[in-house]
Amino acid sequence: MMKRKWQPAAAALILLVQVSLWVGCKRPEQNIGLGIQPEEDILHAHQTDTTTLVAYTIREDSLRMDDFSKSMVGRVNDPVFGHTSASVYTQIRLTTSNVDFGDIASIEVDSIVLNVMYGDEIYGPATPQQFAIFEVLERIYLDSVYYSNQSLEIGTENLVRDELTPIAIDPNGYTTINDEQVQGMLRIPLDVELGQRFIDASGTDDLSNNETFADYFGGLYITSRTENAAVLQLDVINALSNVTLYYRSTGADADTLQYVFDLNANCARFTHWEHSYQNNLQTLASGDTLFADPYTYVRAGACAKTGIKFPFLKDYAAINGIIINKAELIVPATTDPSGKLDVPSFLFTRTEDDEGTTVELPDAITYNFNEGGDYDETNEEYRFIITRYIQEIINGERPDRGFSLVSNNGAISARRVILNGPSVSADDSSKNMRLILTYSE
Repeated sequence: MMKRKWQPAAAALILLVQVSLWVGCKRPEQNIGLGIQPEEDILHAHQTDTTTLVAYTIREDSLRMDDFSKSMVGRVNDPVFGHTSASVYTQIRLTTSNVDFGDIASIEVDSIVLNVMYGDEIYGPATPQQFAIFEVLERIYLDSVYYSNQSLEIGTENLVRDELTPIAIDPNGYTTINDEQVQGMLRIPLDVELGQRFIDASGTDDLSNNETFADYFGGLYITSRTENAAVLQLDVINALSNVTLYYRSTGADADTLQYVFDLNANCARFTHWEHSYQNNLQTLASGDTLFADPYTYVRAGACAKTGIKFPFLKDYAAINGIIINKAELIVPATTDPSGKLDVPSFLFTRTEDDEGTTVELPDAITYNFNEGGDYDETNEEYRFIITRYIQEIINGERPDRGFSLVSNNGAISARRVILNGPSVSADDSSKNMRLILTYSE
């Protein structure tokens, strides 16, 4: 494993100045610093890509997970990252008040089905999965905060009707519901005893309104028992997502009727994540930092993020009147050869303020200035413009705490990416994570 040797600050500064003077004859690209520094400062700019960079992987802290429009369910075994599983706690709601099914002695339950529309992505192979669904035994509150590592008390009985039967995963397929075709729906038949329980509560206070119903029935905990499959994104607040109870009267009028319990934005819900931190990420299991080996890692779902520091950055302050025209961080990525495990389409930069609160870098929040972070499929890399962040550290206006790269859609995605560290290649610097500084004196 190659490691950069940290030299004393004085020696690093001498080398830094020498390199800067050597590359000063290189004419930087024409749009450097436009809108950031006066144009006349750019005419005498120097450029260097030798700034010492330290990269490492950090175990992600828990993320807030409540009330997202999408939820995640499933299990995936990543050959690099290890096992990841996602499950969801969600309420269901009455669609009418004072629910009364009539003479319950003459009612028979035909079936009860959980219907959930698929979201935008499936992470892993779309193989059939065995699902397990349990009753949530404590109340979930819409105005409460829930995190990725949080769990609630659940019942012991699996409410899935045919719990040993795998269910096909087909987001592009069609399902017929009430004589209408619907694309991309996961349908899980539930035990008829759950439907009978709702019938037995007919006409009682338990079904009088959603407040009393939330105390009577806490909701559903949905998980998968298929180990090497996929993590599914589910659109739990879609208008077609619900729990439908089908029943009929055994009397003279034997028509099949139905009652719909809603899954919507008024349902308190959150996704629970678990990561094994096996394989390449074993070090993170104990909470230790994993320095570039020579790679670093980012995974959504409150799993892992990449940290970056520039230990000798303040040495640039010795260059009298230095102005950073442009600071561009280039981060090459290693993609999955199988093409089945997509990388995040975007990475965010995050740092901490004086109170320890996670905040954006100043380049991301400055008016009319784009920090970057989009994945470039052609060059297989991410690029970030962090000019103001670098300038503020050199000026002594900002503590040098370093920053991290985190996945977009971190709460509702299982995507991951392997990033090249600063020492992947000794012969080809274009393969390495690096900072290109363009500056004027």
